[in-house]
Amino acid sequence: IAGLVKGAAEGEGLGNKFLANIREADAIAEVVRVFDNENITHVHKNIDPKDDIEIINTELIIADLDTVTRRIDKVRPNDPAFKEELPLLKTIQTDLQGGKLANSVVVSEKEMPIFKSLHLLTAKPFIYVFNVSEEQLKQNWQPPADLLTAINGSQFVILSNTFELLLSESSQEEQELFLSELGMTQSGL
Repeated sequence: IAGLVKGAAEGEGLGNKFLANIREADAIAEVVRVFDNENITHVHKNIDPKDDIEIINTELIIADLDTVTRRIDKVRPNDPAFKEELPLLKTIQTDLQGGKLANSVVVSEKEMPIFKSLHLLTAKPFIYVFNVSEEQLKQNWQPPADLLTAINGSQFVILSNTFELLLSESSQEEQELFLSELGMTQSGL
């Protein structure tokens, strides 16, 4: 799925079409640019991985908040499910308003069908893919504390897209040579 830009929840970039594509995915792999290269422009003109994560997550949270708010507006007091559904919806709404992803909301087994029926974007598992330069890969780059805080305990992988492309276009013998030059035993993928 193409990149997400600030304002997507309000229709910027691919907007709602993009968000609809994400709803069909089982998980979200968020590719985060870490490398600096003046020949490759960044959509926000500067490299700030933490800010990029926050922008993407905020756009997803805004879309989820809209989904939950619309669902709350549809719930009627005379609906038998009202007593079960509304407290969960209010909890999710509060957490989203506080900047939390829906995958961090504590949901009981009884509430799970309601939660799943919302098809929230941020309820999906996240994996962060830190795209580094080959030089950063050689230096065994690791995410600093602020990035680890931003991903909130989610899984992550570190790789270099340019190095992965080189490996994919190389013979097995060349791959082994390139990997050994970086002190690696396997591809980041």
